[in-house]
Amino acid sequence: MTPTEKIIAVMPIGEESGMSLDNLTLISGLSSRATRLTIEKLRRDGEVICSSEKGYYYPADADELRRYVNKERCRANSITVTLESAEKLLSEWSERA
Repeated sequence: MTPTEKIIAVMPIGEESGMSLDNLTLISGLSSRATRLTIEKLRRDGEVICSSEKGYYYPADADELRRYVNKERCRANSITVTLESAEKLLSEWSERA
């Protein structure tokens, strides 16, 4: 069984059963970074894997999924706002070149 298959096989359903990165790392046999990258790839390939302070999990219902989507959307918006100053400065520097 591949590390990816192991992660899928043990991924719990429901936030209350969330599995920590440390546990997923032990089960997969990967480093923490490689485990996070594997989860990211699974998500990009269509797996709906949520995360919270309780760990990683498949959503048990629409409410859990909605909370995860809202949390991630807030993160994305925050990153966008944070980048605005850097993008403005980059644009100013590009105009000078």
